[in-house]
Amino acid sequence: MESNMKSLLSSLEKDSENIKAYKIQLIHELSVADQKITDIYHYIEFHPLNACQGYKMAKLLQDTLKERREIKNELEILGQIYGFNLKSIANGKLEKASKTKQKKYKPRILKELFE
Repeated sequence: MESNMKSLLSSLEKDSENIKAYKIQLIHELSVADQKITDIYHYIEFHPLNACQGYKMAKLLQDTLKERREIKNELEILGQIYGFNLKSIANGKLEKASKTKQKKYKPRILKELFE
């Protein structure tokens, strides 16, 4: 029985380390996405664009923002996992967290863009 307990604890420790490493990786990826967005904003600011170039920049920005949203959703799930204990995992909260729905954005100023 003691061997099973040691094995279980070892497995939990490894899983915890893997989750921490994954979180660090996601934080790095989020930083890279933020830097890409800043580069795109500055390119748009400092370069005159025709319609085709403007579309390409808008599409690149859209793709990068979607990538960033996916990373943030993963980080939110990891944040929920850190708050779990064995009882909450057994009660199915881990599965519920992994099914986190897509967030909706509530406009702050330019509400007419979302009508």
